[in-house]
Amino acid sequence: ILKGTYRSRTIDRTFVDENGVRWVIDYKTGEHLGANPENFFNEETERYRPQLDQYETFIKESGETRPIKKALYYPMHRKLIVVN
Repeated sequence: ILKGTYRSRTIDRTFVDENGVRWVIDYKTGEHLGANPENFFNEETERYRPQLDQYETFIKESGETRPIKKALYYPMHRKLIVVN
């Protein structure tokens, strides 16, 4: 609950790595078949950045004190994009 409002989030994957960093991974099942895949991934990063930022806020508000890294993962492309 934040400011009297109930919020629910579903995080695809989260874990703490060997360096003590919490990762928040959002899986994306879409596949890019056209030209310029880097442009596609850049646009996707900007599109989903607010969602990942919400996850980070939620985790911090839940008491997490470790550093947090966020990423998008595209299994069809075997591509992990770290979102700063």
